[in-house]
Amino acid sequence: MNEIIQELIAILDKELALYRRLLQLLREEKKIMVDYSIDDLGRSNMEKETIGLKLRLLEESRLMLMKRLSPYIDKEPEEITLDDLCEKAEDPLASEIAARRTALKAEIAGVREHNERNRALALHSLSHIQGMINLIRAMNSGSPTYEPTGSIKPPENRLGRVVRQEL
Repeated sequence: MNEIIQELIAILDKELALYRRLLQLLREEKKIMVDYSIDDLGRSNMEKETIGLKLRLLEESRLMLMKRLSPYIDKEPEEITLDDLCEKAEDPLASEIAARRTALKAEIAGVREHNERNRALALHSLSHIQGMINLIRAMNSGSPTYEPTGSIKPPENRLGRVVRQEL
């Protein structure tokens, strides 16, 4: 059982490193969005997707280890938690698992927090962009005016023109 737990600790270390990198990317992403750097945002998104794939692979590896540990824990592999392993493992392995669990929880909480902040920033920017689009549309649509006879003159078709072409 100790060998399997040591393999699990190695996987947890890899996951922890990936979550730390993801948190770093999310912190950088805020600056990227404020600076409107589209190329950097694209690179950041690609790296986040890569991290997500690596995390999924590590999760599959972790599940395989849980299948090997389930006879020792008396639970189904999907039900085994790190707390369960801390209870069954002997020190120093139990302490190492507990330390990884605490660190992972902190990193995941940081990722969620920064992800939500960046989401709010993106939505705020989107609302400003939508406001600018509406302003441009209003400028292009023109407004009806009165003819000398008192009838309403329909607006000119000015679609696609922001600046008047008359001198």
